[in-house]
Amino acid sequence: GGNGAFASYTVGAELRQELPFTSFVFPTGRKELPFPRWVNFGYDETSVALEDPSRLCDFGGLPGMQDSVEYVHSLVQREMSSGVLPERIVLAGFSQGGSAALEAGLSSPVRLGGVFGLSTFFLGTVPKQAATSSPPVHLFHGDADPVVPLAWARHTEALFKSSGVATSLRIYPGVWHTRCDEENRDIV
Repeated sequence: GGNGAFASYTVGAELRQELPFTSFVFPTGRKELPFPRWVNFGYDETSVALEDPSRLCDFGGLPGMQDSVEYVHSLVQREMSSGVLPERIVLAGFSQGGSAALEAGLSSPVRLGGVFGLSTFFLGTVPKQAATSSPPVHLFHGDADPVVPLAWARHTEALFKSSGVATSLRIYPGVWHTRCDEENRDIV
């Protein structure tokens, strides 16, 4: 979730080849210890959300998220300043990076081309303007993920749909907290 260089290396080349007129940016989480990450979502929050996925709505204001969202928005602005149309910008993220991508996409001041969330979840509540201004959201998740339970992705999908956000969820049997070839093909 936190290492953009790894994402760029593993999936970026294929995405750029298949979608040459779309901008893909693979940022690295701004928080550094104990690993690159986007938000302070730790053991206590995880324990609560494991008991009840709807409690993910309680964690929208965690330290780090607003900074992460502002950082992603600045990357979007940089792309637009270089001539990329907002509808050609797709945000994507894995795990906590997906949480930041989802939040940034739904709160973006311009309507982007889409948001891909891989093995991820949404923290907090959907912004009111999201129903009319958010890009389509596509979630991808393994059903055997022990780090981010599938129930969190299902919660995210239901939350977005109930808020009027066009959302899809693709589930991969037997896949853990990682990506698979089928998922990579579906993304492209």
